[in-house]
Amino acid sequence: MDVLVINPTKKILYNGENHLRGIDDIVTKSLPTSQELYAILNNLSFLTKLNIYSHGESSNSHFVAEFIPKPKALPGFDIHTFKTKHGEFCFGNHEVVVYTDKTSLNYLVVRFQISVDEPIVIIGPFLFENPGNNITSEYGQHENFAFQDNPLILDYFRSLKILDTAYLHALAGLLFALLNSPMADPKIRILKSEPITQLEDRDHMKNQKQLDTINLHHSKLKDLLHYVGQGDQDKALKVLSSIGSAYKDKTRLTSCSFKNLALDLNVRLQMVADKAQVSPYELHTKSNRFLSLIEDIHTTTSLFQVQKEMVISYCKLINESHTSGLSKPIIDAVHFIDKHVDKKISLLEISHHVGINDSHLSRQFKKEMGKTVTNYINERKIIKAKHYLENSNHSITTISTLCGFENHNYFSKVFKLYTGYTPKEFQKNIPPKERTF
Repeated sequence: MDVLVINPTKKILYNGENHLRGIDDIVTKSLPTSQELYAILNNLSFLTKLNIYSHGESSNSHFVAEFIPKPKALPGFDIHTFKTKHGEFCFGNHEVVVYTDKTSLNYLVVRFQISVDEPIVIIGPFLFENPGNNITSEYGQHENFAFQDNPLILDYFRSLKILDTAYLHALAGLLFALLNSPMADPKIRILKSEPITQLEDRDHMKNQKQLDTINLHHSKLKDLLHYVGQGDQDKALKVLSSIGSAYKDKTRLTSCSFKNLALDLNVRLQMVADKAQVSPYELHTKSNRFLSLIEDIHTTTSLFQVQKEMVISYCKLINESHTSGLSKPIIDAVHFIDKHVDKKISLLEISHHVGINDSHLSRQFKKEMGKTVTNYINERKIIKAKHYLENSNHSITTISTLCGFENHNYFSKVFKLYTGYTPKEFQKNIPPKERTF
C-alpha cells in the first residue's frame, strides 16, 4: 500500500474567507484554524463527491461529509486502531497517507498540526479499479459479513468512485497547496495492512507499474520546472514530451486524469514564474486563461497540446521578466548564455553572437546587469550544478562537465565562492532522498 509522505512548511496562500480569490488578493498567513479547515473540507467534499471525515482529540472537533453512506454491516475506518498501529510511523511530519484497509477499501489520511487537536482527515473510501461482478473473489470474506449474502454491500462497492494514481497525485497536491506549502516534494513509502486475501500477482505488477510511472513523472516534473524557471523552452519541452511518452507506454490515463495533471502543471508553472518575479497581474491573467482552456478540453491529445502551450508561454514570461529594461544586445547576450550554460562560454564568443565589440559588451553588460559577464555565467552554471546535486546520482566530476567546467578543481572553487560550500559539502547537507511521488 502506498504512503504519500509530505514535509510542508507552515505557510499557506489563503484569504481566510473559505475561498481563493485572484492572485492580487491572496495573503500569506499561518496554518488555518479548525473552523477554516472544515470549511475547506466541506468545499472539497462537494467538488470531489468523496466522503470526508475529520477526527480531532476533543469531542467538538469532528467533521463529517458523506456522499455515499457506508452499510452498517461493513467495517468502518477505525481511526483509533490506525493511530495505534500506524500513527507514529505515518505522522512524523504532516504526512499524507494513501492507505488500503483489509477489505481493500482505500483512503487518503492526513493529519494537520493546526491546533492542540491536530485533527486527522480521512477521505474515502474509494477503489483503484472497477470491482466487476465477482466482488467476492476480488475482495474476499470478512468474519463479520459475507459479500454474497448482503446486496447492500455489493451495491456499495459498485457505487464507490474509482480513482487512479494520477487523480490521487492531484488531490494530494491540492490538499497540500491549500493547507501547507505547494512546492514541497511528496514522497512514497510502502505500508500494508493485513489483507483478508492476497492480491493476485498481476494486480501487484500493475500497481508497481503505476508506482514506477508516478516516480518517473515526479522526477521529470522537477526537471521540467527547473528548465522553465531558467526560461529554457527547448529543454523544458523535451522533458514534457518524455513525460507524455512515459504515461502512454506504461499506464492508461483517462482524459479526466490527464486533465488533473494539466491543472496541477498550471499551478506549478505559475509558482515557478512567481518565484522568477513575473508580474502578479500577468500571472493571474495567464493562469486563468489556461484554466479555462483545460476545463473546456476533453481529449488527451488536446490536453497535451495545451501543456506544451503552457510551457512555451511561461518560459516567455520568465525570459521577458529577466530581460525587462535591457537593451537588445544585452538581451541577446543573456539568452545566449542561458542556452549554452552547459558549455564553456567566452566573452569573445558572446560578442560575435550579439554583433558588438567584446570590450563594449563587457562594459554595457556590467552597466545594465549590475554584474560582469563572467559572474553571470558562473551564477547560471552553479544554479544548474545545484539542480544536478539535488536531483541526480551523477558524480561531482560528471556534474562539473555537465555544467561546462573543464577543470574539476576550478568547479569546486567557483561553487564554494557562490554557495559557501564545496560540492561535496553541499551534497552531504541534502536530506536523504526517498522514492518520490
